[in-house]
Amino acid sequence: MALYLLTGTPGQSKGRSAQKIASFLRRRGLSVGIGDVEEELLALFPRDRKSESNQDPLVGLIGQHSKLEIKDKWPQAYANAVAKAENHKPEVAIVVACLEYYRNGTYEYYSPVDCGSVMQSSPLSALTLIDDVYEMYFRLSQRGQVFDIQALQQRSFPPGGSSSRDPRDLRRLYKDALGLVIGSLLRVLVWREKEIACAANLSRTVNCQHSVLAAKHPVETGARLLLGATSSEFPKLGETYAVYVSHPISRPRRDRLRTEDWPPFVQHLDSVVASLSLEPEGKRHITPIMPTAIDEYRILDDGTHLHPCLTPRWPLPESPLLYTQPKAPRDIPPFKSYEDYERRGLYSIFDPPIDSSGRRVGLPLSDPEVSGLLRALKESIRLQMAGRDHLLVAQCPGLFLYRPLYGEFGFSSGVSSELNTFYQVREYAGSIPGSVDRKVAFIHDNQDAAGLFAPRRNEKSQKDEYLVYVTYAASALGTKNIKQSQTKPKPSITPGYAAVAAALQTGGDPEEAVKVIYDQMFPPGVEGSIGVEQPPSWETTRDILKDEIRKRKAASLACDISEKIQYTFSGDKVDYVYGPPPTEVNTYVDVVLGLDATPERRSNAAVRARSFFGTVNRTDNKHNPPSQNRRSRGKRRSSSARH
Repeated sequence: MALYLLTGTPGQSKGRSAQKIASFLRRRGLSVGIGDVEEELLALFPRDRKSESNQDPLVGLIGQHSKLEIKDKWPQAYANAVAKAENHKPEVAIVVACLEYYRNGTYEYYSPVDCGSVMQSSPLSALTLIDDVYEMYFRLSQRGQVFDIQALQQRSFPPGGSSSRDPRDLRRLYKDALGLVIGSLLRVLVWREKEIACAANLSRTVNCQHSVLAAKHPVETGARLLLGATSSEFPKLGETYAVYVSHPISRPRRDRLRTEDWPPFVQHLDSVVASLSLEPEGKRHITPIMPTAIDEYRILDDGTHLHPCLTPRWPLPESPLLYTQPKAPRDIPPFKSYEDYERRGLYSIFDPPIDSSGRRVGLPLSDPEVSGLLRALKESIRLQMAGRDHLLVAQCPGLFLYRPLYGEFGFSSGVSSELNTFYQVREYAGSIPGSVDRKVAFIHDNQDAAGLFAPRRNEKSQKDEYLVYVTYAASALGTKNIKQSQTKPKPSITPGYAAVAAALQTGGDPEEAVKVIYDQMFPPGVEGSIGVEQPPSWETTRDILKDEIRKRKAASLACDISEKIQYTFSGDKVDYVYGPPPTEVNTYVDVVLGLDATPERRSNAAVRARSFFGTVNRTDNKHNPPSQNRRSRGKRRSSSARH
């Protein structure tokens, strides 16, 4: 029997997510028990649970009782939840809990958690679920919930109160109401961040693994991350190898706004990710973690002002998700689909009631003042997004970059920053015996590579492009592509400084510059002095350089990431291999998968990536992974705690 914690704030149906995980595990032949700390806490206050008001029972409980009383009752509620989950001695016991409470009457957060109680139960792993802030707020702003917008409106602007407001001034009324909405959205953002931090600190205290996952991931992903490293101890599950999928997001979104359709990039990405996790590779199951499972950075921006409206969300995966779509409020018809929910439900958060009667403007208004309110929200979302994505990168042993050059033919700042975080973690993890190998794989596309040579938009970038072209051409002229004698020594043919300097004086014509280098490298009679049987013709050299420069340009982007890159060329694919020197023992390599454009090649590339990630290679084979025998150790500790 093994115990696991599923944590998260209210507003995302984590209890329903726990049921979905349990159903998945039961289909794999495992017995599962579930206990809910908040349900058990309510049971300790029977009067609050039977309240006839419209207020959510937990909201009322936290609001009507002091923090000290709740904290004193929490250990008993947790013990009861553990007992319920472990009833009938299931193989997997799941305890659902919120680790950070919010008291709306006093606008304060606090954690009721007793670390000693959790430590006695010996959880093996903890998973914190998160969801989009807009969806969390949509649930939590309904009648009776902690951020009930109608109640907040009445409390902030009571009828007949001291604040005199003209009921005919819709613009002023709307701005007041929108200020309440944005204030609550900011509180939800802080609440979610505090929940993650509390779960991470608790896990470190009780010595168990901790992961964070957005609810819009497949149920299997949730089950695997909940079990963490111990999934390998269940024969029908095998080892879980989480891979963070990094890819451009803003660029495809801009394409969507321009054309009103998502570009093929999105569909291609989905197919590659599906192939990546389609089947296990040996004993490993590759588990993709998608940054777009949280999609909040989408407030409408016309370039001058922000508008109280959301652009379309990144498409959701088609597989069964941990996520449960909210039900429609009583005063509107049920939602027919997720798109219908976004349109009639989620977008309505920016059209709040403007007075105690529940009036709405119907068409959200925007001006510099509204834009300023929205900009504060957008900046908070941006900062959390950056921190969250780096957290996900750090918790995943694998990093998979799909077409990082898409659209603008260079790594975005976000992708570059994620790579930097990954390498920092890998450098440290590599020094820990038994740690899981951390690998990187890239997939590039022919279209992206070809775009590297498109005309640039300004004089400076054209000059930079010219300098890069000449530099690569000069280097390429000294490669094995130049026909050399098979019997005489093969010296390194490298253009001198003078040749390159002369080339740079040609006025900006790349081909003319390279011709200057060629003439200085291969003057008449060169074959007798440097071992070249016959100097290549300029036409032949020029054709060689077209491919060579393209490859070197792509390779240079990877060189910006790691100075240990080597490259090989075969056919029409480029495979970059970099990592520790191959002479080192028990090392691994990172593979950049080539220039794949067709559906078949994308599928093949994903299969190659899956095989690459699936190769088990610990940093030190003499040591067991940290998770080894955790289940048996956990049972002994749990048993001693109960007796």
